[in-house]
Amino acid sequence: MILLEKSKEPKLANKNVQHTHAKMARPFVASDAGEYVHRVRSVTVHTVLGKSHMAVRCWCGMTQLVSKRKKGRLLDVPTAGRPMCATCEGRVIGAGKIGARKINGMDVRYKPNQQANA
Repeated sequence: MILLEKSKEPKLANKNVQHTHAKMARPFVASDAGEYVHRVRSVTVHTVLGKSHMAVRCWCGMTQLVSKRKKGRLLDVPTAGRPMCATCEGRVIGAGKIGARKINGMDVRYKPNQQANA
């Protein structure tokens, strides 16, 4: 389990939809519909009229849905034989979230773009 960043608040509000931000989750996510294994950055549980699904935001910017109907799933270790998303891996290493900030012996840093007037 890893500590997660807080997800962005949804821009549209609806009284029938509740949003809960997860604080911890498994570190990887994969979808049967996709090819890669991604690193988890944040997880939001959306509940609509009593039915829930998870929106898993990855370090590369992709969002994968996990529910009974969707094919996504959270993993403890990457699935054997599936490639790791290099963008996720580079950004999580550069942000200092895992191990040393080095790739192939080179120092790396990642800092997301800061919006003006934020």
